[in-house]
Formats: sequence, C-alpha cells, structure tokens
Amino acid sequence: MINKKKQRVLSKALGLATTMFYLLILPFLFAIAFCSIMVFDKPNLSSPIGLAIIIIFFCMPLSIFPAIYFIWSNYSKKRYRRVCFFCVLPFLIFTTAMLTIVVLERVNDLFFSL
Repeated sequence: MINKKKQRVLSKALGLATTMFYLLILPFLFAIAFCSIMVFDKPNLSSPIGLAIIIIFFCMPLSIFPAIYFIWSNYSKKRYRRVCFFCVLPFLIFTTAMLTIVVLERVNDLFFSL
C-alpha cells in the first residue's frame, strides 16, 4: 500500500496533468459536438436516432466540467482514490459514447435501411 504522502503527490500530479489535458482538448470536443448535426446528412437516418447521437456527442465535452470540479474537491478533502477515478471518468464517458453511437448506427441500418 502506498503511504499517504506518495498518494497525495501522485494524485496531485495526475489531477494537474488531466486537468491541463482536458482544458486543451475541450475546444476540439465542442467543435466535434457542434459538427455532429451533420449526422442528418445520412439519408436513411431516423430522427430519434440522429437526435440521440447529437445528445451523446454533447455529453462528451460537458462531462469535463464536473470531472475537473470533482478532481479538485476530492483532492482538498484528501480522498485520493476518488481523484484518480474522476481523472479517468471523461475517458470512460468518451469510450461509452463512441460504443453507443456505433450501436445506434447499426440499429438504424438494421431497421431503417433503404
């Protein structure tokens, strides 16, 4: 088991690194989310599935704000394991969102193909 000082230093370094990374990619994720409206260019895409894909794309950049808040609020409360979890949380949301989008497109192709 890691002692408290090493765990504190590790979680602070991880928190700083992920906060800087998330702030750097945030504009690009918002640009991708705003471009997700082009999903309706696909002629056989149903409206509910298209709206679901757009909402999922907007969940990715919007998950960064609470993650950064929870990283530093848990660090100040000395809950270092939670800091590590909230550093990874946007990556988990991004992965889940991408897999959900792939599944929604497959469902759309299966039921609404021309």
